[in-house]
Amino acid sequence: MKRTRLFWFLISLCGLTLVSGITGILTFHQLSSNGLLPNYTIREWVISSTLKKYGYNDVVCFKRTPNHQVEFLRLLAIADDSVEMKDGYILRNGILADDPEKLVFSYFTRKEIKDFSKFENLTLAPKQIGDTVIFNLTYVEYKDLSRQYLLRLYHPTLNNFHPIMIQKGYCMLCADNRSLASNKNGPKLVPLKCIVGAVVW
Repeated sequence: MKRTRLFWFLISLCGLTLVSGITGILTFHQLSSNGLLPNYTIREWVISSTLKKYGYNDVVCFKRTPNHQVEFLRLLAIADDSVEMKDGYILRNGILADDPEKLVFSYFTRKEIKDFSKFENLTLAPKQIGDTVIFNLTYVEYKDLSRQYLLRLYHPTLNNFHPIMIQKGYCMLCADNRSLASNKNGPKLVPLKCIVGAVVW
């Protein structure tokens, strides 16, 4: 009896996967970049759906052309929104659009650090290159770390821009980790028709 149930469960699962793949209702993807660190890592598998109605701060997948590789970024603004960037943060209609707990920037200090164990609770471990220590920190971690250890952390140079209006049929997408490759992970205006789903898991 148990084997019969298991058999039909596996058949149902295979059928659901097949139907989802053909219709595009559910699709499986492996991330090819670290742009969404620390929330998603490179080579991590995610599931996207065309049924989920995406909104602000959702991670969406999109294709620039029909044959182009699927990319993943966070949706921060849609048509008729006024958007600007200050110190790496996106403001939508004058209000912070980013989630400070999810957004990551790179900082560095030239102060020698001998004991890295005190940083083991950070989302991403610091790296030491010569006498330079690189930190990839969320804003919350940055505040706690600078106050607790009095480290002098330097913010990287980021591209800021004055308010722009998102035109009809477009949206603005951006990565969570904007310091890994500023040009690649910076804000992008993408046609809504290029979005092929939203990440559900």
